[in-house]
Amino acid sequence: MAKTKRTMAPGERIGLYLSRIIVIIGMLFAIIPMYFVLRASFSPGTSFYSTNPFNWSNITLANYTSLFHPFASGYSFAQWLANTFFVTIIVSVIQVVITISAAFAFSRMKFWGRRYGLMTLLLLQMFPSLMSAAAFYIVLSDIHGLDNLWWYIAILCGGSAYNIWLMKGYMDTVPRDLDEAAVVDGASNFRIFWQIILPLTLPMIVVIFIFSFIGNFTEYPLANLLLTSPNHYTVGLGLYWLLNPASHAQNFTQFSAAALIIAVPITVVYMIFQKWIVSGLTAGAVKG
Repeated sequence: MAKTKRTMAPGERIGLYLSRIIVIIGMLFAIIPMYFVLRASFSPGTSFYSTNPFNWSNITLANYTSLFHPFASGYSFAQWLANTFFVTIIVSVIQVVITISAAFAFSRMKFWGRRYGLMTLLLLQMFPSLMSAAAFYIVLSDIHGLDNLWWYIAILCGGSAYNIWLMKGYMDTVPRDLDEAAVVDGASNFRIFWQIILPLTLPMIVVIFIFSFIGNFTEYPLANLLLTSPNHYTVGLGLYWLLNPASHAQNFTQFSAAALIIAVPITVVYMIFQKWIVSGLTAGAVKG
């Protein structure tokens, strides 16, 4: 039986075209700046407007190759990139472990303070983490923990309140009948968590890992406050250093090349885990 094609009303057709126009305009707002950054990264010199942005006859790879050689001051973009991966991977893994453990406890266990603990997590989401930046600085200054990547990692690992709330809501959608059947078979809480809950919540675990990875990879305010030595810089601080006239000649073309290099890992991570990201977000939306 042939399917009949529904005819759109005039109002629906206008709304469809308007939505497409809005989407195209939004895409242009995102693509045009990226084009200028891309063109600047292949331009000779140090000025962003040194050449015609639409002329590709004088392109060069010098801005990319120079990033992986020590600067005149002795600092290295490669070191900043290595510091960023070191911090980001460790923090993301620890945040995922903290998140799934705490979410399982709030979702499946009954203990004193459980209700108020959830309310505390909800309240913590309402305040930006930068409100405690001064306290972090004072405490680390007293214990001589400034300019230390491990202390910086420890502080970033504490930012899991929203993830715990999100994961707890996702775990609540897993039928408790599975837990009860496992208990009848003699399974412990750890076995229920490891063999039942963990596999079923894998899409949301991947989503939380990706969000944590992206957030920590591009983190700047706390790094700027706690890391003072250029050898300990992350890429966020490194990009600012490239444009800071007090420490380095303002090199906009090299900055553009570094910005595009930084975007590569995030893009690759998105491409690799795209299936889990989509399934995790859509499953949570439908079941919630």
